[in-house]
Amino acid sequence: MNMPASSFGVYHLWCDAGSAFPADDRCMTGRASGPTTPDVAADASVLRAGNHPQARALVRQLLLAAVAIGRGDAMAASILGSALETARGGGFCNTVVTTAPEVTSYLIEHTAPARSDPFSGQLITAAVQVRSAQPGISRPGHVVSEQLTPAERRVLKLLPTSTCPQIAASLYVAQCTVKTHLRAIYQKLGVASRSEALERALDLGLL
Repeated sequence: MNMPASSFGVYHLWCDAGSAFPADDRCMTGRASGPTTPDVAADASVLRAGNHPQARALVRQLLLAAVAIGRGDAMAASILGSALETARGGGFCNTVVTTAPEVTSYLIEHTAPARSDPFSGQLITAAVQVRSAQPGISRPGHVVSEQLTPAERRVLKLLPTSTCPQIAASLYVAQCTVKTHLRAIYQKLGVASRSEALERALDLGLL
């Protein structure tokens, strides 16, 4: 099995983890207090899972999902969906967003914001925090053709977790105003869809 480099070492650590630290998997409400690389964050997540059978099973599911995402496998969404149901049952938010960077990015770019349950909202918020805290996010060649206005930035900040009507309600503006801002955001970022906009915004450190 060809596993992404960022997940390969974590997989072996998961296999070798005998006794480990107690789990503390509450969703994050703020950023980490210092720079943390994706591998270090994932290793810590595996260690925290320790002897908790459900958490260990979840880590395995997430690593399989990371492999599928890295390969562009059509089953990636299904594999990750099963992992998220396991996470939802145990409240394992931190484990989901810190085990593999492929999963974290996929969640932000592909999770439908219309889903309104608290766990999904907490999960995406935590994923954005983890992804934006990773060093070296910006990629050469990715530039904004024109700087986003303050109003466009406000809309962009809400895009990972909110639908157009929800953004409008949060900002006390009309839906047509939100759509106008979204068209401008897409044009300035050089993208054509919500998932592309989120990916580009993360690459540029705008989220």
